This record gives sequence, structure tokens and C-alpha cells, in this order.
Amino acid sequence: MLDAGPWSTCAAIDHVVRCWGDRFDTPMVPGLPVTGDLSSLSVGGSSACVVVTGQVYCWGRSDGPTAIATAVSGITTAVQVAVGSNSACARLEGGTVRCWGENYFGVLGNGTTVASAEPVDVIGISDARDLDIGTRHACAVRLNGTVWCWGYNTWG
Repeated sequence: MLDAGPWSTCAAIDHVVRCWGDRFDTPMVPGLPVTGDLSSLSVGGSSACVVVTGQVYCWGRSDGPTAIATAVSGITTAVQVAVGSNSACARLEGGTVRCWGENYFGVLGNGTTVASAEPVDVIGISDARDLDIGTRHACAVRLNGTVWCWGYNTWG
């Protein structure tokens, strides 16, 4: 598994996640051991996350650089994680989506622009099959094949 963000790249090889790139703005993990089923890896602008046996673990910058992976509270059935510039979202078993972090332009999808360190439910999505997040918006592919996006939506 491999993912690249704007400043760094992470790869999961033989149950170890290794990252390289700009140590000061994004994650540099010197061999995060994974004991469980790694199902997703995502690198964003200032952090990275993995899903291991349903739990999301993230590391990078919040109040300062860290290489310590921390479990995201309130999520135990994740199948996918997507990390943006300052926010992240997880797709859970069953298709619901939860997001956390900065909430510029409503990128958390909960109808507000208030940041949240705790994951919040994305309103109206219960059937996501894929997920991605950018700097100012996030999108999910629904089971019927339609794409639903939230956040900054100036151009459609």
C-alpha cells in the first residue's frame, strides 16, 4: 500500500508503515509496526492515517510535529480513511462517513464550519463505497454510482 501527499509519501510493506519527505510539515514515521489488518493508508498535507482492523490511527502535525500514531476516538469499524490538508474522513462499514479536523468551507460535512477534533457524521451519506478529501472539499462515491461532494463548491 502506498500514498503520497503534497510533502511526503508513506508505504506499508511487510506490516510496517514507513514515511519519508519533509519532516517539518508532514509525517515522518520511522517504521510504525502494524499488528492487524491494514485496509487503508492516506497521506495529507500535514498528517497521515491508516486503518488497522477497523481502527483509524493518525500522526503528523496538530499542535506540533509528532511521529506517534494515535487512535482516533469513536471509530472502530472503518474500512477506508482519506486525509486532506487539515481534515480527515473515514468510511465505515455499512457506508456512513465521519470526518474530523478543521472545517473550512464545511469540509466536515456536518452542516457547520466549526472545527472538531472528534469525528462527526457527514449528513446524508449512509451508502458510500469510496471516499476522498482535498483541501476544501470531500467527496464520496455512493453505491448507486453517483458522486456526492461537500465543502467548497464554487464550480459545481
